[in-house]
Amino acid sequence: MDTSRRNFVLTSLGVIATAAVLPKTMLGQAAPPAPPPIVDEKEPLATSLAYRKDASKADATKRIKRGVTEGKDQFCHNCQLYAADKDGKGKCTLFTNRLVFANGWCSGWVVKAK
Repeated sequence: MDTSRRNFVLTSLGVIATAAVLPKTMLGQAAPPAPPPIVDEKEPLATSLAYRKDASKADATKRIKRGVTEGKDQFCHNCQLYAADKDGKGKCTLFTNRLVFANGWCSGWVVKAK
């Protein structure tokens, strides 16, 4: 085996070994995406929909009976527009690309289809 072939093999093995131990982020793989932000009750859309992250703090006069569901039984988690995510939060089609609390409520509440 001549010297140039030996150098090539040793260099190649060194490169492979180094690449195997590099963190994935150093190899150009993207970090996991940040979670979507949580809706702030004071933002204009949330205010116009009377959104509350805790349904018990929502204006009782706005939580009227809809269909067969009494206002006190309306929560984001049982709304047609809500899709559960994790940690007691989920996405709502009214608040695009943001999370709402599962135990929240807004005036856009719609009974979930069964």
